[in-house]
Amino acid sequence: MLLATDTIPQASWETPKYEAAYASWGKKWERESIASDSIVPFCISHPNDMPKYDKPIILLVNGSTFSAAEDFAVLFKNAKRGKVVGTPTGGSTGNPIFIDLGWGYNGRICTRHEKLADGTEFIGIGIQPDVVVEETESVIFGKDNVIEEAMKLLKQQINYTKE
Repeated sequence: MLLATDTIPQASWETPKYEAAYASWGKKWERESIASDSIVPFCISHPNDMPKYDKPIILLVNGSTFSAAEDFAVLFKNAKRGKVVGTPTGGSTGNPIFIDLGWGYNGRICTRHEKLADGTEFIGIGIQPDVVVEETESVIFGKDNVIEEAMKLLKQQINYTKE
């Protein structure tokens, strides 16, 4: 089942270009920019009879949404396919360098500076939800206020499209 049937705009991204000898001579690091083409959904590039889901969609996110999940949130936001609900994402595209800090500790550094298609920064900030809903301890008692808000929004969108 396809969730997107239109081309999804992508922003270009950058990565530091480190050359150790030049760095030791005090030369500043360069940045390499990678142009990014828009993503063409499978149904356009390879027409077929695959069903297309055209109903409203809500994407739930929070501070634990990062790496590949945050990459998906970027595509979802760029596609303008639905609302993003929750709290800001983790603010990292992943793609880390792992550094052994010794004594059993390690660190990770994000290697890719990416933006939303409209140029909005999210590295170190997080992708901002369309509707902010803070998680509460009510989930411990079987009541998830984030999901309840998402369901309310979906019902509003369904009623709006029927009119």
